Amino acid sequence: MKKVYLLAVLLFQFTYASYAQDQAFIQNIQTLLDLRTPNDFYRTHIVHEFTYNDPHLYNGIDFLKNMINDDVIKFVNGLGLSEYDPATPLTNAFLNIRYMINDKSQPNFDIHWKTAGQTNDFMLLENKYYLPLGFMVNENISGYVHDDNPFMSQNNLFRRATGFDADLFAVTELTDSDITEKDEGRGLAMWDYKVPSAGLIYTYFKNDGDSTHVNVYLNNELKYFVNISPEHKVGFRPIGYFQQDDIISIVTKVDVSSYLGLFNEELFEQGYYKLASQPLVLTEFTNNNIKGHVVALEDGLLYTSIPAKNWNVYVDSVEKEMVLIDGAMAAVRLNKGYREVEFRYINNLDNDQTKINFFNSNFVIGIVTGIAISLVLFGVIAFIVIRARNKRKKSA
Repeated sequence: MKKVYLLAVLLFQFTYASYAQDQAFIQNIQTLLDLRTPNDFYRTHIVHEFTYNDPHLYNGIDFLKNMINDDVIKFVNGLGLSEYDPATPLTNAFLNIRYMINDKSQPNFDIHWKTAGQTNDFMLLENKYYLPLGFMVNENISGYVHDDNPFMSQNNLFRRATGFDADLFAVTELTDSDITEKDEGRGLAMWDYKVPSAGLIYTYFKNDGDSTHVNVYLNNELKYFVNISPEHKVGFRPIGYFQQDDIISIVTKVDVSSYLGLFNEELFEQGYYKLASQPLVLTEFTNNNIKGHVVALEDGLLYTSIPAKNWNVYVDSVEKEMVLIDGAMAAVRLNKGYREVEFRYINNLDNDQTKINFFNSNFVIGIVTGIAISLVLFGVIAFIVIRARNKRKKSA
């Protein structure tokens, strides 16, 4: 009975090995969740591999769904988020991520987070650049379409949302002409990258062949390595802060596509403060209804991280046309001034047996039928990770 209860608490019907037996783990996570700001809507991301099925918990709501809107998955993947790696500050902002729970054995080097609490094993981090569920953006975001390369997606989304004519990432592709050493026998190559200015650097690797490793060296010392498997062909992640003229060396197979991106911190802060200046202030949120108001400084779009499927939107009590961002996220055009906005969920899947789980501070679960505000996003990410890991387990 205890095992069944723990499995229910942690949402997913898989084997949990040691953590399924460890009440201390539950208490650790619950202690941190209790430290979050109450009575508000936001998301909390659990990173690093505590178990095969770490729940993505946000304040009050989580869900398990075996059929997810594919457009939402493409939107999320397009930003480079497909595993349990820290996301970029832009991704966190656009997905309403306010908190992150991290294993203390995994050091947090990202200055965009501050410590909000800790237990013996875990840390609760709060996003210093958090954006709410909705905020005003430039009209040009309506034309955003994700790219296969997440660096391009990040730059495009930032440009369109803020209206700034500048790239968030300075991207360098490592080509054959940049190879500094080559091992023909093993099909390996090394590329050197001289850091142009101090800052946070991300990498993106794409592998269309068999499993391979990518080793990242800083001034000839191993700093990071990642395995790219046939099931998980891409890798997009931060590798740390570097100083100007540092030499980053990448060693992997010749046919792996490799990119490095230097994050423009100053530009991001300018964009963040612009987007944060016109938030959607929530006045009510239930399982199938979201109400709030916004003061639009000029005509534009109210972007939300609500997957748009089965939602209708009303502005000042009048139904308006939903604008889809990348075919996935809900937005609506607003004229300048004070506007009251309401999103209503319409359940068109009467026979759907999706279970939505509502968590109180004691991990007590209630289950209802239907899909509603729980589709506001992190089950999608959990689904992506579980699907990938199940494939790996079957192939093992």
